[in-house]
Amino acid sequence: REQVRDPAEVVLEQQKTTLTEIQTKLSEAMRRTELTVRDLEDQLQEVHHDIDHKVQALGIDQTCLRTTVRSHETALEMGRPRSTPPGGISGGIPSHRGVNPRLAHHETSRNETNRHQEATRLGHSGGAKEERAKILRDENNAIMQQCEKASKEASSNVERCLEDVVKENQAIRHRLENEIAKTGAQIDHTKDTMAETRAQIHSLGEPTDNAATCA
Repeated sequence: REQVRDPAEVVLEQQKTTLTEIQTKLSEAMRRTELTVRDLEDQLQEVHHDIDHKVQALGIDQTCLRTTVRSHETALEMGRPRSTPPGGISGGIPSHRGVNPRLAHHETSRNETNRHQEATRLGHSGGAKEERAKILRDENNAIMQQCEKASKEASSNVERCLEDVVKENQAIRHRLENEIAKTGAQIDHTKDTMAETRAQIHSLGEPTDNAATCA
């Protein structure tokens, strides 16, 4: 492993740090989004349950209304009674034994009020959750844009630095090739000089040998 920290290694480490921070931010945004989605799903389920309850109550009210209308029509067809029946109201519909119309009406009104209050509560609760979800969505969009920008800047820095490093290495290689060529030329020149020197030494040695022979 190299012990020298060059600019390329520095920007790569910076890119790694940036990507790690981006991953952390996105993971936290995903966690908050999942919690918000589950909260909205629970709210939706509660609204569906309330709708089912109201549909059931509406069916009961419609059944009671039809029954009351039929009873009223039957009483009109039978005509007015000659005498007021015990426990009844003159000229009206005979009241059911053991049922207090006022108490029944009060109970119906109270149930209707409770249903309206529950619908209001669900409306306010759902609206507040939708508003929080909208804020979270806007925050997530801002986070994604910031992360995308940071990622592009980090990648750009790495590419620019690597290009500079490649250019620098190519320049160093070119200088080394030139130096190697010069060294090779010097070696060849040295070899030629050595060969020429040996030839001169050999040529100087021939007269000496001839002189020794003549003597």
